[in-house]
Amino acid sequence: MNKHFSWYRLGLLIRNDIVRGYRSFLTACISLSIIMLLNALPGAAFGHVRDGFYFGWFTGMLLIWGTIHASLLFTELHDKTRNEGWLLLPASALEKTLARLLNGTLFFILLLLLFTILSSLIIEGINQGLLGRHNPLFNPLAPAVWEVIGLFLVIQPVFFLGGAWFRKHCWVKTVTSGFLIALGLGLLACIVFLILFAGYFSDGGWVLPQEFNLGGTGLNEDAAMMFDAAVIGLKILCYGIMPPFCWYIAWLRVQETQVNYGV
Repeated sequence: MNKHFSWYRLGLLIRNDIVRGYRSFLTACISLSIIMLLNALPGAAFGHVRDGFYFGWFTGMLLIWGTIHASLLFTELHDKTRNEGWLLLPASALEKTLARLLNGTLFFILLLLLFTILSSLIIEGINQGLLGRHNPLFNPLAPAVWEVIGLFLVIQPVFFLGGAWFRKHCWVKTVTSGFLIALGLGLLACIVFLILFAGYFSDGGWVLPQEFNLGGTGLNEDAAMMFDAAVIGLKILCYGIMPPFCWYIAWLRVQETQVNYGV
């Protein structure tokens, strides 16, 4: 059996995480479903049918609850009363990291989709029975739903890494760090822009270079190609490079902690 990866050990880790966390997940689901019901009943009572009611709830839960959940996936790693038990589990750092990654992405998304579908069926059944009208049910196949899931898969790795990296207040520290990094990169981009296009500034203002001149219908062909290339590069960075990079650093963090504890 491979000492670094085994599907059997990974399955046991996932089962252990499910058994450990299903009570808190059910409690959160029940609380949220009650809030959703209390939010849906007045609207239906006054005839305010909202097409995107459950899509809005799904988006909020996925982006807020999902990022908080991701930032708390490594609580045992930083808890001195529990970290030895978790680190001494007969599994590699790769398996432990992958189990938590699947917990915070695939399983969380599937469970949230199922929860939103069931909640919409139950709540709108109550609305129809009591008031004779209901909001549209949640449609998990709508393109907008999967666009939000794609956005979550870009954001989640950052909070996943934050959960492995920071010891306390992981979500807040991750948001703060992300803001400061984005601010620093923005300032750097502005400085680079000013340096590269310094020749186009004059006392009267900024003179656009000819290749960026607006010709009635917009940017010319060369400028449009440059813009499209920049957009493609940004998508590759966000969707193809950043998530694996964050997951890799999180794995290194778990591996480093195991080495420090002599595991």
